[in-house]
Amino acid sequence: MRLFARAGGVGGSARPGLGAIVVLGGPDDMSALAEGLDEPATTIAAVMPSLKADAQIEMWRDGIRQPVDGTGLLAAAHVLLGRDGRGPMRFEVDGSVVPVVREADGRLRYRASLSRDLVGDFGGAELLDAMGVPSGRVADGLPFGLASAGRTTLLLPIADAATLRALRPAFTPLAGWSAGHGAASVLAYAPTDGGVDFAARLFDPLAGRTEEAPGPTVVAALVGALARSGAEARLRPVVVSEGRLQGPAVRLYGRAEPVISDVAAGGRTGTRPGAKAHPCLKVWVGGDVRHMGFTAIDRAPQLATSREIGEDWRLGA
Repeated sequence: MRLFARAGGVGGSARPGLGAIVVLGGPDDMSALAEGLDEPATTIAAVMPSLKADAQIEMWRDGIRQPVDGTGLLAAAHVLLGRDGRGPMRFEVDGSVVPVVREADGRLRYRASLSRDLVGDFGGAELLDAMGVPSGRVADGLPFGLASAGRTTLLLPIADAATLRALRPAFTPLAGWSAGHGAASVLAYAPTDGGVDFAARLFDPLAGRTEEAPGPTVVAALVGALARSGAEARLRPVVVSEGRLQGPAVRLYGRAEPVISDVAAGGRTGTRPGAKAHPCLKVWVGGDVRHMGFTAIDRAPQLATSREIGEDWRLGA
């Protein structure tokens, strides 16, 4: 299937987005299956039974098991919910439960957990030099620093989309910076008036590829950081489009919801005497998901048969 495809072209057709394969009831040796199905940058989501949620999920990419991110969650939810199911679908991920819903606009979104506010100790001068950002082209008033929504990402605001597209990082020093900051990726983003809030490019030099299309995890970090910046106008849906001239085109939608928790720091769910109310955020992020085809796989594993699925296909029909 394809996720977060950007609409465009004649008749509103969609340009390719991020690729994903969902395996229901995967074999015992999932690593062998992942290697057999390996396609660069394609997410493989293995869905298994869970005792504490609707399903448990493991994620693989490039034949290697990876931490579960929003791409795998939304792909699996699309298969289990079908075209029209709204959810919520609850997934067990590393012992916690993550809900996914299909909202009124038809897009799937999952609730991300922000584990860290922006921090300033990120080797700013070293990073800007490695990224090749021209002098004075860092945007003012937008989040700039390390944030995390499952994995640490450096949010780098660029003054305009043209400068963003022209970035040509030096990957050897960028990889050295990343290794010294918890294997952090870099999300360079710029305001745009092209029907979205921001264009973005994701650089993850330790992942073995020079550049990747931004996924929901890094966009969740950006949406949460925008909301926590203190500007009330930021508590609105944010649309982030992939900003490269070539490569997979994606469009992700996110929003932050302010909520009040009545649980004191370190407390468990429920009200305790003397507990203080703490403002916090729920961040939902996701986008469009569409089937591209169905593949039957034997236990070898080898590709056995493949057929395309029409737009009117329904799960369970």
